[in-house]
Amino acid sequence: MAQDLRLQIFQGESLLQHLRQRNSSGGFLFWLPIVALGSFAVLAAAGQDLGQADLAGLLCHDIKAYIYANDKLCSSAPPSERMSFLRDLPLLITITLLSLTPGLMYRQWLGIESFLDSMERRNILAWPNGRAAVLQEVQSCNAYYRRASRTSLAILAFSFLSVSIVCKALAVGSDYPVLDTTGNGGAVKYSLWWAAISSEGWAWLGYVGWGTLFVYSVVLQNVYGGRAVALLWRTRKSIDYGADVDNLDGHFGWSDVRKILLCTWTAIIIHGIAMAMVAISLPNHPAIVLSPLLIQWLVTTPFYVGIPIYLIRKNIANWKSAELSKLTLAQVPAASTQQATAAGAMADRIRRVRVNPYAGITARIVYFLGFVSSLTVVIQILRIIY
Repeated sequence: MAQDLRLQIFQGESLLQHLRQRNSSGGFLFWLPIVALGSFAVLAAAGQDLGQADLAGLLCHDIKAYIYANDKLCSSAPPSERMSFLRDLPLLITITLLSLTPGLMYRQWLGIESFLDSMERRNILAWPNGRAAVLQEVQSCNAYYRRASRTSLAILAFSFLSVSIVCKALAVGSDYPVLDTTGNGGAVKYSLWWAAISSEGWAWLGYVGWGTLFVYSVVLQNVYGGRAVALLWRTRKSIDYGADVDNLDGHFGWSDVRKILLCTWTAIIIHGIAMAMVAISLPNHPAIVLSPLLIQWLVTTPFYVGIPIYLIRKNIANWKSAELSKLTLAQVPAASTQQATAAGAMADRIRRVRVNPYAGITARIVYFLGFVSSLTVVIQILRIIY
């Protein structure tokens, strides 16, 4: 019996591997934002930093500053150098978005694990250099995952270091410089920030702990997801991808790939927005402080977006051309009317296959938002720098 083409990506994280062994859908992971926000709120309340006087007016003032809006947008409160938990919109957004990463990563890995195997079972793969060449690449990829699984502690240490650098940067300057909290160009005083390291509360511990977990998830997703993209590129001449004209899964046999791409593009969006939110809070040199994560995001994003789309469009276009040519060559003058009608119907079904077979309204929206948000993040960070 031929060996299957499943990728053993779940070796990379023991908790996700446990969930996979239990055949979990991972849906409960998307409740993590509520857990994270709730724990932060409890820590902030314990330090008496949950809210503050005239919160609505301060939020109005802050939002106008963040989006460079007209002063007439709403009625704002007098500036304040204090930043409570409920006033800290950039961090609230960051916590909410980054808490989605473990769930997205789990769903992404489910797709990566099985996409080649499931597409082979649907008979939409061809092996111009033989199946053995692809199997060898799959085994090489799985060997990488086994080696990478031994780097979890190093990734965790890197994540803790990245968060510590951000904490250090926040502690040495006036935070949220975009806010004119004193009325003369001042900023939030670190000692009055709800997550500042002080003897009065432990919110900073949540900032470091949750921040480390979030960064760990982001880095892990890149370390393992990036190898799957490399597999696609390395097998580009060894696999010819086709499509299921019967469209049994609603995406012409590409439903697993659709799951991977939607999770990947969503992660790109939220990670970019989260970095922009953190950059807003930093007093000095945000690009330098965030460089370990920013460089990673800038380098991986073009590959995650460009390589799959390029290969898929090229393969489907070639497949459609080849299949239509076969139908044309198969037609002979003596063919019966019934045979000609069947060939015409098959040609119509082939033409209906989209050049991006996974793409529907949702995929197109997510892809567009990913492109816009990525461009916005880069512009925003450059704007902060200069």
